[in-house]
Amino acid sequence: CGDAVIFITAALFGPLPAMIAGGFGSFFADMAVFPSTMFFTLVIKGLEGLICGTLMWLLGKLTKKNKLLNAAAGLASMVVAGAFMMTGYFICNRFIYGTPQSALVALPADAVQAAMSVAIAFAALYILRLIAIKDHFNLTGRLFVRRGKDKIPSEDGAVSAAASAEPAAQPDEGANESIADK
Repeated sequence: CGDAVIFITAALFGPLPAMIAGGFGSFFADMAVFPSTMFFTLVIKGLEGLICGTLMWLLGKLTKKNKLLNAAAGLASMVVAGAFMMTGYFICNRFIYGTPQSALVALPADAVQAAMSVAIAFAALYILRLIAIKDHFNLTGRLFVRRGKDKIPSEDGAVSAAASAEPAAQPDEGANESIADK
């Protein structure tokens, strides 16, 4: 489901990077797997990324204050771009196979590809949003962290104090002197 990567790129980086990633990434994939459609794919997938990114950007500006509406706008952008991909490949298959009936044979597979890509991209973007929220609020997997009082294990297993607004207490300078030095 390479379209999921196009949708994620559109959401994270905008229309132009999505167009480049969609067009060239899919072009090179088709070059290796199905070369007869690689030039069609360059145009269809590039425009799919551009459409998705542009819709996400425009609708995102209109819905930025309402998170639920913003998510729905992103979902709608992916669905519209997926429908464009299906239409583009229908026209491409009509050209390659010669009749609309033969082009209709591939349409259900394109619909499944678009639907799976939307679902994968939406889930991945939701997970990325959760990670961003976790990092923003400095959540460490524990429900509550009292600043400066809880011990938090680090990745290497060492235990350290939680981040605190107060600087760490410095040891007394004379504490390390031996009795003989006094």
